[in-house]
Amino acid sequence: MSVIGWSIQLIAVASPYQPGQEPTQIPLPRQPVVRTKDLSPTSVSVDPSLNAVRKAFERGDYEEAYLAVKGLVDGCRDGPGDRCVSLHYLAANISLRASRLGQARSHALSAIRFAESAGTRAAAVYGLAARLVLSRVELLEGDADQAEVEAVKAHAGFRALWGGNDPYSAFALGAVGAALQGQGRYAEAEQAQRAALRMMLSNPAGSGFPAEHVDPALGEIATGLGSSLKAQGRWQEADASFREALRRVRRTYGSFHPQVAIAYGNRASSLADAGSPHLAEAYARRAMNLSLRSNSPWSATMAPLYAHLAFVLFRQGAGRMAESEEFYRRALLSADRGGAPNSVRMVAYSGLAAVKRQQGAFAEEQDFLRRALASLDDPQARARPTTIDLQWDLGRAWRRCRPIEGYSLMALAMASVMARIDSMEKASLKGSADREAAIYQADFVHLIEGAWSAAAAARKPRCAPIDGQCC
Repeated sequence: MSVIGWSIQLIAVASPYQPGQEPTQIPLPRQPVVRTKDLSPTSVSVDPSLNAVRKAFERGDYEEAYLAVKGLVDGCRDGPGDRCVSLHYLAANISLRASRLGQARSHALSAIRFAESAGTRAAAVYGLAARLVLSRVELLEGDADQAEVEAVKAHAGFRALWGGNDPYSAFALGAVGAALQGQGRYAEAEQAQRAALRMMLSNPAGSGFPAEHVDPALGEIATGLGSSLKAQGRWQEADASFREALRRVRRTYGSFHPQVAIAYGNRASSLADAGSPHLAEAYARRAMNLSLRSNSPWSATMAPLYAHLAFVLFRQGAGRMAESEEFYRRALLSADRGGAPNSVRMVAYSGLAAVKRQQGAFAEEQDFLRRALASLDDPQARARPTTIDLQWDLGRAWRRCRPIEGYSLMALAMASVMARIDSMEKASLKGSADREAAIYQADFVHLIEGAWSAAAAARKPRCAPIDGQCC
């Protein structure tokens, strides 16, 4: 098994704040397996010194795997040669799995730089694979626009190498879909992911792609497609896609691999959205327990899985709110201790806000919503669906004793929605624009009616907050 074929998967997270959209999770497509005459005898794919790395990686111990490969990277003396490029790519891949984003970025940039200097076909493939890792890092750090730039470069590079109708180009196209999804362009992301699936299914052995990697590859692309469908409110289609992903991953890895835990978590949130929260709980607990076999309870890897279970419990109603709050707080603690991306904190904070709203603790709800928004406070995120939904909910919370400010924030969110719909129509995505408009139509009417009432109330003496629950 070539190490460049080891896959990268982002664990899905879900949030109750989702009038049609919710925080997305998109897998980074599997990286290509190099089977070409250009590989040298010292290629990473046949290097026996990587046995320790491979064993740690396959059991999900990414910290140990990184320590092992870091020793090889430090001992790399051939500069921009094939082996050095491949080792930096592998270090970037493992770092991403361990949520060490700065570390992953550094190794990915080194692999890209050395690949450009080496000038061989093998180095070029590793360099393009590293560019997909860099795309994922940009996405996790909130810059979906730059993630798209890196993914498009990788896709163009693979097309130039292999001609376009091959598994490598399919994975790069999936990465483009990931970036589009991060920008809230769900219909376009769906198109890219469906095209990637068709490409993979039509030519699974293209360019010497090994048969043993086909199922996990299709599973990961299906996961991305499920995420795009779920973000559009197409719950049943999304669940079918996640179910197919779980089937393929289990067939490849068995029942106890960390990759299977990820697939169980994806299916759990999908089932909750599709109206089966009790079955979803069984999947979420299975995902959590599987991951605990190879991870510390407070590692970054566990944070999204705790959020999965919290979301499922929230969907079961008032009797499970205390448990939901407990697991959202576990997700926050794991994110802080393990150094998880801010997107995980956003999910936990918005989930806690939803719990507090159900419990009638409105002041705490507002505080958690502010924290959720602060975790996404960057220029690229301001027009994203997740940010829009959080602005809307915070404005709605403010209405209780700050009606003018509350409706102003809701109006800002609605203006962003209208701009998104306009951009969809300009991109000839009328079906998506109509669906988006239908999702927010009731909210728009509510905003207009409420704003008039707030303006009238502003002319009257203000009453005091009730039970200390106002802003």
